Amino acid sequence: MTTIFVDKEDDLSGSVSRHFLDRLVIEKATRTWVREQWADSPEFARKYHPLKKSFQARIPGGLDGHAKTVFRAMKQATAARELSEDSLHVLLVAGDADNQLAEHTRRRGVDVVRASAKTFNEKQFGKIDFELVVIVAEATPEFDAWVLMGHEPATPRAKKVLDEVKKELTFDPRLETHRLNSTTKGVRDAKRICERVLELDGQARFNDPAVQSALTRDTQTLRTRGVSNGFEHFVDDIEKKLLPLL
Repeated sequence: MTTIFVDKEDDLSGSVSRHFLDRLVIEKATRTWVREQWADSPEFARKYHPLKKSFQARIPGGLDGHAKTVFRAMKQATAARELSEDSLHVLLVAGDADNQLAEHTRRRGVDVVRASAKTFNEKQFGKIDFELVVIVAEATPEFDAWVLMGHEPATPRAKKVLDEVKKELTFDPRLETHRLNSTTKGVRDAKRICERVLELDGQARFNDPAVQSALTRDTQTLRTRGVSNGFEHFVDDIEKKLLPLL
């Protein structure tokens, strides 16, 4: 059994990242029995353990931005693992990159936290496993972009809406989601564009049929479209860090 601790920014980031993690294991795990169990009996293959936003931890000096987010998540996962009898433990950190510079992202935060191990004082800050496997699902600019990149218009009306948006933006937002942003109600706001193109009644929700349809797009198409929006990095994490352990 694999326990996956989940540090999520919101429901969409948590649900979408879990969806893709499961799917990639089912498609790409080397061992046939792992793929079959993960697909047919996931309750015996893995369990997701949501981390609490209220968890309090003393943060060493020198850690800021999402390095704090990652440190807190790794520390909480380390504590929770002590109570688990499962054989494999993984931390999934999911959230929007928004418009942050690379040095302020969660992915960079993992590197900063691991580097701090050299001077870490366990007596002062408590126990933390700096070698914990960490999978980063960080969408640029937001997780709505990961939904949007899988969309294919199924009706003439849907195609017309997409064509109108493409004309306004001067590019196809599905193919270049990284060119969108998270400036609320801006012309290129990812949430607004996703809502409009998928013809949603409000912001994207994981269980919405249009969102579910977009998330079923074939993996190769998503990887091609997700080269610059964080999806390819996420897939790379799973292929290099998780799959070899299953």
